[in-house]
Amino acid sequence: MSPEVRAAKLEKELNTKKLNHTFNSSKPEEDFYNNLCALFGTDNVLRQYKDKRYPFACDFYIRPLDLFIELNLHWTHGGRPFNENDQACLDILDEWCEKAQTSKYIENAINTWTKRDVEKRNTAKLNNLNYVEFFSFEEAIQYYETFA
Repeated sequence: MSPEVRAAKLEKELNTKKLNHTFNSSKPEEDFYNNLCALFGTDNVLRQYKDKRYPFACDFYIRPLDLFIELNLHWTHGGRPFNENDQACLDILDEWCEKAQTSKYIENAINTWTKRDVEKRNTAKLNNLNYVEFFSFEEAIQYYETFA
């Protein structure tokens, strides 16, 4: 599938989920959203936000700070940013690759952690975005408390 077709397909899925209010969100994600809204106001906290600078469905966007937040709490994000030069990451990847031989779900997790998350991070860096990503709820709350 070409990148253009893939992007169009993802865009259609995103729009359908927005329309039907069917985005999956965890309890910690809901709690974090509510905390952000209490601090910045509901109109200033956007979910599944996309713009030209960051063409992904960002978990949260804080308008007054021009801040993009990715809450990567699910295990499929590896528990840390993927780094191809970090042996701990490579050990996890090896384990996942072995399991992916019999699991499409694990194969998708590998793609999420080693490609999609890296692409998001690189896009944010390339576009000089005010961007943060969290791999634990505690990490997100600590960051939130810097504003509270």
